[in-house]
Amino acid sequence: MGKRILVIDDETTVLDALQMILTELGHSVDTTTDPFEGERKALENEYDLIITDLRMEGKTGDEIVKSVLAKKKDARILVITAYSTEPMAQAALKAGALALVRKPFEISKILSFLERG
Repeated sequence: MGKRILVIDDETTVLDALQMILTELGHSVDTTTDPFEGERKALENEYDLIITDLRMEGKTGDEIVKSVLAKKKDARILVITAYSTEPMAQAALKAGALALVRKPFEISKILSFLERG
């Protein structure tokens, strides 16, 4: 049975690609380019996996990880970034993100997290 996934990224090409791939694999995918809306959706709904970009206008991925995990300890969050060595990426891991996924995508890494839970 498919999982329910939320993808937050300010690049529509990234959202479209992930939505297409994950939907074809049988998952239900919600997307948003607005990090504030993404945070709200993550808090108001139940998702098997939340995937968030790191660098977004107004709110960063590490801030979303901290905020969501403060209220939903069991949330499973992956952070996607082209900048995996920067301090913000390390802050996201420290805040409780499961892993960093590099852009361009390591789609197999995302799929392995879906299979685990």
